[in-house]
Amino acid sequence: MDARSLSFEDASFDHVTSFYTMMYIPSSDHEQVLREARRVLRPGGSLHIWDAAIITARPFVIELDIDADGVPIHTGYGIYDEDAAQDAQWFEALCRKVGFVNVQVEETGARFTLRAEKT
Repeated sequence: MDARSLSFEDASFDHVTSFYTMMYIPSSDHEQVLREARRVLRPGGSLHIWDAAIITARPFVIELDIDADGVPIHTGYGIYDEDAAQDAQWFEALCRKVGFVNVQVEETGARFTLRAEKT
C-alpha cells in the first residue's frame, strides 16, 4: 500500500508505526505520509517512528540488534540515495506541522525514536 494514500478509513487505528521505513521514502513525500498516518489514527492514538539520522547515503548502512521477545536478531538497513538526508528534528518539525502533539524524541547515535499523539 502507498503510505502517501492509505486505503484505510479515517480514525481506524490506535497506533501507527514506522520501523526503519522513512529512509526509503523520498523526503518530498514525508509530510504527506505523516498526514496519512494522522488521518488513520483515532483521537488519542499515537505515531511511533524508529529510524536513522542520515547525513549522506552514498551508501548509508545501519546495523541493529533487536530483542524480539527474548529472541536476539541482528539485522541492517541501507540505502544509496543522494537526497536521503533526514534526522529526528526533521520528523519532529513535520509531525508538529501536520497536527501531532506531545512529540517526544530520543536519539542514540545515528538511531532515533519518535512518539507523537493525535488529539
